Amino acid sequence: MQSTLPAGTGYATLEFKISFVRGMSETSGVIRTEGPVLNAGRRVAYRRGAHHDAKDRPACACDDERCLVFGISRKGSAKADVNGV
Repeated sequence: MQSTLPAGTGYATLEFKISFVRGMSETSGVIRTEGPVLNAGRRVAYRRGAHHDAKDRPACACDDERCLVFGISRKGSAKADVNGV
């Protein structure tokens, strides 16, 4: 998420949901995750992820994440938004 936002911008998770579609075990091997950002707006960013096993079989899990996007002041704290969210 961070790489899609301009410098001086932070984010915090608003919602995170994961659905396990198939079981995973030590025989699943390395799990590969892809999670492209679908939308990074001024206030909210949205990402959807898919997790595949070592044999690149269809997703063993899927996840969705929505984040609150905000400016960071020079001192490192979030800037107050006088207009509200």
